Amino acid sequence: MSSLKERYEMNWVKQLHNRSWEMELLIVGFALLVLLRVPNSLIQFFSPIEATVSNPFVRALIPLGFTLIIATYIMSFNLGIHIVLRGYWIGIVGLNSVFPDGVNFEKLNFHPRFEMYLNRKLRNLETTAIRVDRICSAIFAFTFLLIFIFISITLYFLSMALIISPIVLLPESLRSAIELQYSLFCFFSYLFFGGLLAIDFLSLGMLKKIKWNWFARPYYYISTYFRYVTGFAFYQSIYYTLISNVPRKLIASILTLYVFITLGYFITRYDETVYFPLGTQAAEFKVSQKHYMDTVDPERYIKSPVISTKIVTNDYFELFIPYSIAENDSLKKYCGGLIPLKSIGFSFKGRIVLNADSSAVNNIKKAELAENLNAILACVSDLYELRINDNVLLDVAFLFYNHPHRDEPGFLTVIQTNTLETGLHRLVIRKKYDYDSEKDERDDTVHIPFWIIK
Repeated sequence: MSSLKERYEMNWVKQLHNRSWEMELLIVGFALLVLLRVPNSLIQFFSPIEATVSNPFVRALIPLGFTLIIATYIMSFNLGIHIVLRGYWIGIVGLNSVFPDGVNFEKLNFHPRFEMYLNRKLRNLETTAIRVDRICSAIFAFTFLLIFIFISITLYFLSMALIISPIVLLPESLRSAIELQYSLFCFFSYLFFGGLLAIDFLSLGMLKKIKWNWFARPYYYISTYFRYVTGFAFYQSIYYTLISNVPRKLIASILTLYVFITLGYFITRYDETVYFPLGTQAAEFKVSQKHYMDTVDPERYIKSPVISTKIVTNDYFELFIPYSIAENDSLKKYCGGLIPLKSIGFSFKGRIVLNADSSAVNNIKKAELAENLNAILACVSDLYELRINDNVLLDVAFLFYNHPHRDEPGFLTVIQTNTLETGLHRLVIRKKYDYDSEKDERDDTVHIPFWIIK
């Protein structure tokens, strides 16, 4: 009975193997539909975290999002190749069913030299179909191997951050004494052991072949730890199957090619516009869509000051300065005595806050709250210097505002333009003080050109 069951299971597996191309096409089609929306969805999710969260535990998720975006592009590229080859395979299978005898050399009636060449080089359609089918299945598995590699890299750095970050929970006196030494020790230790694992992975198991016990024993436990931390245990069967059956030089060449293509995509660029400034040059002479609400990317979080439009036809325009996490320290140090309006941490409808000291927030009285709100807005007005051309704007009044773009918190004011002449003008926004710099002119001084049309 057991032998019949085993035979049935083996036959079922063989049938499943023979029809695996159907599942591949189904999964590839569904995956490509999903991948079209993944990058924008990830950007929408992580942009608010990058702009408004300073907690290292939460910000450690940002590299994960960036890695997943890269993974989606690589996966789309590989799956596109898979679809092309699988379509080629289906064509070969169909052609073989119509013409099972293959090439009819008698009907071609070629010169013997050409006929000998074609006989030597051409494979029959069945052999070609089998080979293309294997290549398609290998690409399908290799695609998911690459995705898992990117996820493992992210989990590696995430685990490093989780090991280093708990030091922020220590008392200030103890943290200041050991923070630097602890962080450097954890960072370089993690980097060293992670480098060993990366060398072993890319060399297709070279370090695992070392027979010395003084190295093999500790390396076994180190690799076991990282195997689970990085999620390698989940896909190691794919990795070892490929490196034990596919020529190693081919795998190493493909992995190296993908690394260079990925790095090249993000750090290299071909450009012949020699008289056009780079993105970071001459900001006061460039128009950037991120500074105008009618051209800002609807999928992205507002991170820079924005005005209503670049073409101003009214006697005023709105200026919105988004609230970033850097404002916490800037306002605290520039204007002493301000009481925080909320506690830092996780909340449920604003009532339950975790990992935060909310005593000062809970004890503030209603009268003190109004006074504190006015003090914060006055500090914001004093913190930012606004100029149109060379004229400093005085008595600028800001109010708290959640922008309807993506509900971004920030500060809103209205700037009068009725005294300005028709033509080009520049709004300059300079932060007088930043918690990590006291320079008069910072690199992040914002220049927003606009035109007055009357």
